Amino acid sequence: MARTLTAARARVRPEDEAAYLALLGKRKQVSLRAGGHFWVFRSRAEQGLFLEFAELPDGREATAEERAAERRLRELASYGADAEERWDEVAVG
Repeated sequence: MARTLTAARARVRPEDEAAYLALLGKRKQVSLRAGGHFWVFRSRAEQGLFLEFAELPDGREATAEERAAERRLRELASYGADAEERWDEVAVG
């Protein structure tokens, strides 16, 4: 089965960073249980700028827990209109 990678750029206020990272830790655990992966990277150049990467089996629907976490993330971080991209796996070789 093909996989999907979602990349999102998030801006987080310093006072929200601890809650943001804690919530992403929970999101990572959900992704791992679903057979996926989850990574977060912090910008070296710009304080409060993060990249989130989620890799999951294609076609998998978000759980209620994931939808609730996503709503809370939108309260803690700013995601611009073009902040998220979805990429589909391509079989090679």
